[in-house]
Amino acid sequence: MDISLVAPLLLAGIVTTQAVASAAGVSARTINRHLAASGTPRVAAAVLTDTELDSMVAKQIDKLGSNYGARMVIGALRAAHPQSTFSRKRVVASMARHDPMAHAARRIWAQKRIERGAYHAPNFMHSVHLDLACKLQQYNLYVAAMIDGDSRMCLALRAIRTKIPFVIYMTVFLPCVLAFGCPDQLVTDKGPEWDIAAFVQLAMQELFFPQRPRSAHKYTTSTRNVSRRRRRCRLTSPPVPATPTTPRPP
Repeated sequence: MDISLVAPLLLAGIVTTQAVASAAGVSARTINRHLAASGTPRVAAAVLTDTELDSMVAKQIDKLGSNYGARMVIGALRAAHPQSTFSRKRVVASMARHDPMAHAARRIWAQKRIERGAYHAPNFMHSVHLDLACKLQQYNLYVAAMIDGDSRMCLALRAIRTKIPFVIYMTVFLPCVLAFGCPDQLVTDKGPEWDIAAFVQLAMQELFFPQRPRSAHKYTTSTRNVSRRRRRCRLTSPPVPATPTTPRPP
């Protein structure tokens, strides 16, 4: 490759290294290596001022919306201004100046997603969590597990073909109770497959510990599972036939 033919265009800023690399069918690193071998000086890209960067960032945020993060904004800036370089640190600072409330909201949301929630179980079997992994439900295969909240010990792990309450009680819950005893509190979501296990927990509490203030069973919200069930019902339910109407007599 004769780099001397395109070196003046690169130095003048008429074309970019990436454009030359795409036209030649090589990588931008190869073009830079040929420039260094030929002794062509490399000219640094012009640094944008804060005012210019804020104007570009504001235009892209107004176009994309304030919910997008720095990665999306940087990609849009590079597509709109291929001759300029954009530092992530400067773009994030510009986004914070443009819309401080939206920037703070994104940071708070990210921290809530990353930080682990507070959880405490003082002793073994204080809280036992029972749930199903339904990733293979299209093959009629479910994985049931019971986890102790204090030691994180897996008390039961079974693969079952159905999730009716009786099967879960006999194959998962009952063997765990016979091996470790009844948990102080059983934690499940609001699915109907836990009805028998929850009933047994509450019945044992009513029979032996009626004065205990802590409930033997606790429901937790599972909005993702609920939405998936609703969506699956909408997609797989057969259409309701239209009711024929009888024409009115004249």
